[in-house]
Amino acid sequence: MTDAGPQEGLGGTFHLFSTPEREVGFVETPARGRLVTEMDDLRRLTIAFDRTSGRALSPEATRARLREMTEAQQ
Repeated sequence: MTDAGPQEGLGGTFHLFSTPEREVGFVETPARGRLVTEMDDLRRLTIAFDRTSGRALSPEATRARLREMTEAQQ
């Protein structure tokens, strides 16, 4: 599906974690991972996550789309 446009997460996998003490992120690259603790970087990751989540299909629509793609390949 190409009509969703550019995706925020194409730069690599990242994770956001909340602890009682602070927010942290973890960014994965082909060479290594990096713990993210700086507020500006965490803000960027949070925005990227929100934008990606906002474009994601619902679970039902995802299943339907995967079914369509599988059937088209057969």
